Amino acid sequence: MTMSRNGLLASLRRLAGNRDGVTAVEMALVSPIFFAFMIGTIEVAMVMFTNVAIEAAVRDAARYGITGSMPQGMTREAQLLQIIAERTLGLVSNKTGYVTTKVYPNFASVGTDEQFTDLNGDGYRDAGETYTDANGNGQWDPGEQLDDSNGNGVWDATEPYQDANANGQYDGGTSGMGQSGQVVLYTISYQIPFIGPALHDLFGVQVLTLSTRIVVRNEPWASS
Repeated sequence: MTMSRNGLLASLRRLAGNRDGVTAVEMALVSPIFFAFMIGTIEVAMVMFTNVAIEAAVRDAARYGITGSMPQGMTREAQLLQIIAERTLGLVSNKTGYVTTKVYPNFASVGTDEQFTDLNGDGYRDAGETYTDANGNGQWDPGEQLDDSNGNGVWDATEPYQDANANGQYDGGTSGMGQSGQVVLYTISYQIPFIGPALHDLFGVQVLTLSTRIVVRNEPWASS
């Protein structure tokens, strides 16, 4: 019995002094926390970079827009999107981002748009577009003749709105970059999907929407 007890104690002492595999166990315990921290750090850096980039982009886009300059071979809107794509290193485009320009009569009317249901998600209220119902089925079908007033390639039904001042018409910004002396609101929005769970919990969403805007008055220029 004495020898067995002594042998057991000796085995326990050897086991306590054995350091084999300690590094692997420590790595297994620490690595999930370490990698979660690294992913969170990278994502926070990306959010900060993207936010600075879109702020610079909307500022430079507005600087171009107020001049009324007409580039050769493209529209003002296309030039605007090109400037934004360059300033954001390609992160924001008409496919990955949400870029809108709204024209208002004065600074006081900016942000006072009446609420409406944006059926096609283009950021503007679209009036009903007329079409020719070739097959008589009571709806627009691709290929039928269409008065595409907003140029999005599909027929848009009249989008309902709340007539806050009861004047019988929708009051709010209109699509475009404006004419000489008009007030224009530039808005850029961009969605960043989160990879790690840390920022999911911090912001309470899986996709964070960054948005920035600027209001400017166009410079006076001669009508072409």
